[in-house]
Amino acid sequence: ALDNEFWMATDQGLYRASVNNPNLADLSLWEKLGEVQGLISSAPVSHLVVHKNELYIVYNQKIWRWDGARFILFFELKDFFINYLSDDATDLIVGLRCITGCGNRVIIFADGQQYNVHGSCFANPLYAVQDGDRYWYADLSDDYRSTTGREQSCQQQFFNAPYSQNLSEIQVADHAVYVA
Repeated sequence: ALDNEFWMATDQGLYRASVNNPNLADLSLWEKLGEVQGLISSAPVSHLVVHKNELYIVYNQKIWRWDGARFILFFELKDFFINYLSDDATDLIVGLRCITGCGNRVIIFADGQQYNVHGSCFANPLYAVQDGDRYWYADLSDDYRSTTGREQSCQQQFFNAPYSQNLSEIQVADHAVYVA
């Protein structure tokens, strides 16, 4: 909730309703936002996060910030698809997939600055989280990648563990458990 309102991003547009709404399941009590707020009312909104008490949405492959009355453009990058917005801690992290073969990117917004994450931290960015000073990056690789700086290269960690939670066989031999 932001400013006593719930917000809902859908493939039909953006909606809001009062937190005092007695029946949030009744969509007729939700207000659909449109041109007055700077949006095309029927266009999909793919992501919505509240970060540091500010609302950000992904609309038309651009990031928009709510100023209390309308949405203003916060960030856009031509030829990129926005995979995710992560607001799990103090920084806003954006994962971008290039749609023209130009290379994927991850960008961190912090302290009024924009930081480009080092390419060793991702191949195909799926999500990122911040834990204190450490950033963790998820992609389709078999390793875990993390760094303690916004633009530093990542340390890669490999764990000798099953690739998935699916097991086909468990055996005990010589006081050890083997999983396959």
